[in-house]
Amino acid sequence: MPYLVFSIVAVLPIAMLFALLNARLDWPDYFVWLIAVNVVTFGVYGLDKVLSRIRWLRAPNVMLLGLALAGGFCGAAISQAVFRHKTNPKRYAQYPKVIAASALVHIAIIWYFFLRIRWSF
Repeated sequence: MPYLVFSIVAVLPIAMLFALLNARLDWPDYFVWLIAVNVVTFGVYGLDKVLSRIRWLRAPNVMLLGLALAGGFCGAAISQAVFRHKTNPKRYAQYPKVIAASALVHIAIIWYFFLRIRWSF
């Protein structure tokens, strides 16, 4: 049940925000995607923190890590710092590793497709 609830809570706002930003901004789709995913990731981490305080339904860790892998690495890192959520190094040791790996992959994608110099001879 939590997978379905939080999948809807995450996927629907990402799709709506992506569509709205993509209609308004003349940016590459990848950058619009990163903005939408990071905003929603920040919100989902915050929602999970609020729900943990009232001891109610929690977001699955796999979904939180999946959002970070999908491009929400900045939103995940900032929300961990702001909300002090999922920061226990013994219980959540995989979070910094996944966030760092996701950041490296997405930075490499940005560099390869948008920033590298294209030589024309």
